[in-house]
Amino acid sequence: NEIVRVLFWEDLFDRGQKKEKRKINLPVLLMAGGIGSRLKPLTNVFPKALIPIGEKTILEQIIDSFLEYQCEDFYISVNYKSDMIKYYLNSLDNHNYNIHFIEEKEFLGTAGSIKLASQYIESTFFVSNCDILIDDDYANILDFHKESKNEITIVAAIMQSSIPYGVLETNNEGQLIDIIEKPDLFFKINTGLYLLEPKVLKDIPDNEPFDITDLAQKLLNEKRKVGIFPVSEKSWKDMGNWDEFTWALTAVDNPLKRTLPVAIYSFQGQHGTQWGLVFAAMIIALIPVLIVFFSMQKYFVSGLTTGSIKG
Repeated sequence: NEIVRVLFWEDLFDRGQKKEKRKINLPVLLMAGGIGSRLKPLTNVFPKALIPIGEKTILEQIIDSFLEYQCEDFYISVNYKSDMIKYYLNSLDNHNYNIHFIEEKEFLGTAGSIKLASQYIESTFFVSNCDILIDDDYANILDFHKESKNEITIVAAIMQSSIPYGVLETNNEGQLIDIIEKPDLFFKINTGLYLLEPKVLKDIPDNEPFDITDLAQKLLNEKRKVGIFPVSEKSWKDMGNWDEFTWALTAVDNPLKRTLPVAIYSFQGQHGTQWGLVFAAMIIALIPVLIVFFSMQKYFVSGLTTGSIKG
């Protein structure tokens, strides 16, 4: 009676296949105010939300994922390098959605900045970090949220961790109870995507740091409903760390995925595996900087006028 492995349908079938999306038309709050310390030194120059993945920034990729469900009202919480984010989005043409900027004067945590949007939001709404992509059906998440009558639903990735050793279980007296060889452990990991009911905004204190995890714990302490919607580990991409970011550079359609592997393997063949890995690390670190520079420079030349989106 042990769980050997957790498999989702999308792990075996349908991966990459396009399905027609059900229209849900909910407001979306995107948390774009963070410093992005995990992606330094890139974020020393650009805010994390504007780092490009393929032809678009991370922020635009997330917006596009919600547009498939006809979610067209976006509230973007900004703080760190907020002027760059607003200027970039103001400069975009031919967009078919509405953007409202929520200005954080101080870092208030994920829930603290949500509180600032309370005057605009009156219905169930999504909250997403600005460095994640979830490849799952948002309409199904909404169905689960409503049917369970949750006040908050947290989207969680089922992550497997293998222990390569024998694990010893003991009692309080230090006596051995069992030996489990190389067990597989399963965890539900917070992905950074949430569904919230507007009434929980009243539970967030004004003008003080407060995270969504603090809000969820407050609701639990009051015996209120906080749900967990599980998705496959493969359905969650955390662009805020280097491993996932470099994966995205080659997974999304862009010239890098054609040129990068050739250059690395050529160098590795001439200088050996160890130096090949060093070269790969250097390339991965350098090319994103160049991509950011060349993709962003047209938006920061003098003479451009601000677009029509109002914050």
